[in-house]
Amino acid sequence: MASTKTQQPITELDEQPKIPRRQIQTAEPRELQLTEQVTRRSLVNQIGTALMQPANFYRTLPASHASRQWVWVGLLILALVGFSAVRYDALKTSETTATDTGAPIDGEIPIDAGGDKGGGIDFGGIPSDVGGAPTETTETKATPEEITAKWSIALEAAGEIVLQWLIISILLIEVSLLRGRKPRMGHNWQIAIYSSLPFALMAALQLAYYYAGGKVGEEGLSGLIDQWKGYADLSEFQKNVAYSLSTRLTLFWLWSLSLLYLGARYGLKGRTWSATLVVLIWAGVLVVGPVAAGWVEAPKDEAQTESVPGEIPFDPSLQPSDPSLDGGGNESVPETPSEQPPRAPMKG
Repeated sequence: MASTKTQQPITELDEQPKIPRRQIQTAEPRELQLTEQVTRRSLVNQIGTALMQPANFYRTLPASHASRQWVWVGLLILALVGFSAVRYDALKTSETTATDTGAPIDGEIPIDAGGDKGGGIDFGGIPSDVGGAPTETTETKATPEEITAKWSIALEAAGEIVLQWLIISILLIEVSLLRGRKPRMGHNWQIAIYSSLPFALMAALQLAYYYAGGKVGEEGLSGLIDQWKGYADLSEFQKNVAYSLSTRLTLFWLWSLSLLYLGARYGLKGRTWSATLVVLIWAGVLVVGPVAAGWVEAPKDEAQTESVPGEIPFDPSLQPSDPSLDGGGNESVPETPSEQPPRAPMKG
């Protein structure tokens, strides 16, 4: 008899191709690998990358709960801005006090213009700072009122920065919404903080300049606004807006706006026009907002301030003289009529 062979039924598992085990790999996404590398960076490297390579930095920006370095960066920014504001106010106050008191300039010789002998150089004494008796200098400690004033100035400057972060975080919500995504306030806060790093760098440079003996100057380009030919023809509101823009217009401010754009473009993966819209709105808030609130006003022209219409200038020569002071209290002699030629003697 011929042997009969029975074939096993074909199942669905046999039809699927078998994959060797060597080809199966569990590779994690590239973004997760970059995120792990970012979280391992030190604080200095994180700040340097945010300033010098912002596009790459925002592409690999981790979640707010994955790293707390953004908190330390925010505290560093607030500290530098606060110290710079305190030092600026101290130098500004000292310069104003020296100008008001009219302190003599070093190297000048005092001249007595109102002495009894008709004026001249006063040689009556030796100054104490040139070979005279040494003056005792006592170190004065700061009073509690001065300490409170310094803390209030620092907290006011830091509070202004925190308010700016809050407004930027709210403006960045529309970037995510226009992209069809759910807003992430943690990412928005990080972008707002890292975009303020140029202000911290500016504050550090200002502190180094002030402690090296530098003087306080005008804010931004406000010292050059009077040289604009069309500035005098502007209205009052336009002058205030132009002056507010000149105080903000610095290299560090433009740097901060560029970091904000790159954060909205690559950090939130927004469109170009939406990121540009956020930057324009934020620049308008910074420039026009203080003018509308009455916090910023353009300086008045000194010529217009001194000459007030309707007032007659005072001339001391037109003041009537006191007759009691003329001639030691004697009355003034009336004027005699003009002399006439003598008449010839009459003949009798």
